[in-house]
Amino acid sequence: MPRRPREDHPGSIQHAFNRGLARRTIFETIEDIRYFLSLVAREVRKGLIEVLAYCLLTTHFHLVLRSCTGEMSRALRTIQNRYVRWFNRRRKRDGALFRGRFGSRRVGSDAYWRTLLRYVDSNAVDAGLVDDPRLYPHCSAWHYARSSGPIWLARYDVEDMVRTDCLVQAYEPGLYAKSVGLSVTPAEKWVVEQRMKGRALDEDPLDDLLGAAPPRVRSWMQRKAELADGTEPGIPIVSPPTIESFLSVEEACAPDWKVRPTRKSRGGWEVLRVGLLRDLAGLSLAEIARRGRLSVSSTVRIVEAHRSLVLRDEVYADRAARVLSAALREDFPIR
Repeated sequence: MPRRPREDHPGSIQHAFNRGLARRTIFETIEDIRYFLSLVAREVRKGLIEVLAYCLLTTHFHLVLRSCTGEMSRALRTIQNRYVRWFNRRRKRDGALFRGRFGSRRVGSDAYWRTLLRYVDSNAVDAGLVDDPRLYPHCSAWHYARSSGPIWLARYDVEDMVRTDCLVQAYEPGLYAKSVGLSVTPAEKWVVEQRMKGRALDEDPLDDLLGAAPPRVRSWMQRKAELADGTEPGIPIVSPPTIESFLSVEEACAPDWKVRPTRKSRGGWEVLRVGLLRDLAGLSLAEIARRGRLSVSSTVRIVEAHRSLVLRDEVYADRAARVLSAALREDFPIR
C-alpha cells in the first residue's frame, strides 16, 4: 500500500506524534527527555521547524510544529533516527523503538488549533502524572505558565493569542489558562484522536461553520454532498454522541417523519443519522453499520440517500443544518 503523502509545505502548522513499538517506554529517564529535546532544538537551529507546543510522556510524544521550509519530515526523521541510535547504544540493545514513522496532521483552522493545544496539554493529566498541565515540566504548558522558557520554543503564536483574547498589551503567564483552557472535553478529545487516525484531508471547515447561521451551514453541507465521491468519510468535526443526542431532541418533535429518496419512503431520522455520522463524524461504513445494526450494503445506500436529500429536499437539508449547528456549539463552546 502506498504511503499517505504529508501536507507539509512552508509555513504550515503540523501536529506530529509517535509512540513506542508495542506501547513500550521510549523515555525512561530525564536524560532521555533532555537528549530528545536537544535533537529537536538542533532542527530548530537549522531553520527547518519551529516548536509551538509539545508534550513528552514515557510512551509517546506530541509536537505542534511550524514547518518553515516544507522539510518537517526530514527534521522529524533525523530526530527519531538519532534518538533511537542513542537510546539503543546506552542500553546495549538493537532493533526498533518507535512503532514506525511518525504521524502528522496539518492544523487547518483556528478552532482546531486551540483544541489541539488543550489536547496536547491534557496528556499528562490523562496519564495521571499531574492534576494541572502547568505542573508537568515536560510539556509546553509548563513554560507558558512562566515568563520564559527554552529558546527553541517559539512562543509568539500562543502569546499573541493570549494577548488578543485577554485584551492586554504584554503577555502575562497567569492568563494562559484563561485563554487556552486547562482541560479538553471528551468530544474535543475524540475529534483530535479521530483526525490523528484518519487520512490527510483538504480544508478544515470548523472556522467557517462555528457560529454560522443555519442557511450558511446548509450551503456548506450541499456543496459537500455535490463533491462527495462516496468512497471517503468526511473530516471529523463533531462527535457521534453529540450528533445522536441532538437527533433525539429533533426526533421527539416529529417522530413519524418520512423521506422519499427513491420511489420507496423510509424513516427520515435513520437516514439523517447515518448521513451525519458519515459526513460529520467521519465514521467508516463498517462503524456506522455496527452502531445502527445495519449491513454495510444498506449503510452505503442510506449514505447515498442522505446526500441526495441534502441537495433536493429543503426540509431535510434544514434539519441536517440545524443538528450540525447545535452539535458544533456543544462540542466547541466559546471559552
